[in-house]
Amino acid sequence: MNKAFHIWKYDNFAHRASVRKAVVNDKEWQEKLAAILPLLDKQHMEIAYMVPWCELGTPPKEGVYELVTYQLKPGGPALWGNSFKAAIDAHVSKGYAKLIGFFHTEYGFLNTVHVLWWFENPDIRATGRHMAHEDARVVAAVRENVQFLETQQNMLLIPASFSPLNYEVGLPRPGELFVFRIPPSPHTYNTSWWKGDGKRRRGPSTLGEEAATRFSSANALPRCGCGGRARWQ
Repeated sequence: MNKAFHIWKYDNFAHRASVRKAVVNDKEWQEKLAAILPLLDKQHMEIAYMVPWCELGTPPKEGVYELVTYQLKPGGPALWGNSFKAAIDAHVSKGYAKLIGFFHTEYGFLNTVHVLWWFENPDIRATGRHMAHEDARVVAAVRENVQFLETQQNMLLIPASFSPLNYEVGLPRPGELFVFRIPPSPHTYNTSWWKGDGKRRRGPSTLGEEAATRFSSANALPRCGCGGRARWQ
């Protein structure tokens, strides 16, 4: 609870470096960030990329998102990639869930995978889970993949009022968040979550929106990103 989760897309590491340099010199963004800091308990950041067999998906309509984080044994996709893909495909092929993105960390907690799923609502998610548990193909694929698993946790995310994933805002245009290709040097994704102190004050719909909006609108900064509020884990 009391968490905000952001995903920012960059063309490459040089692009990210230029963004970080720009915000350091952006007085307006610094002022908005300073207003948020008293609300923060801690912050964690990772740099991740999408595996070649996954493309960033587009939600068909308004809904909720489940972020599932797996801590895997060392070895990377060369070790567990095929079995993990089989487990994902088993869920997707039967319509138990819609895959939005599959991210593997490059910096931060290594050997970590983040899988972002879309559901129309939490009840449909629960129904899909029950059906998947009785599906022999899914069970076999998960059983094969679990040999590489160390830990697993999840969060249900609700898009913030200013998130591109919020249908009141409108989905991003092609070329922003949801269009993705695998270039010679993979795109990098900066994932971060901010944990608040539990005090509402101005809250994420005001201070968080101001900082995120300024971050994405400043010169040379990425115009994409999705933010959500964690409801339960």
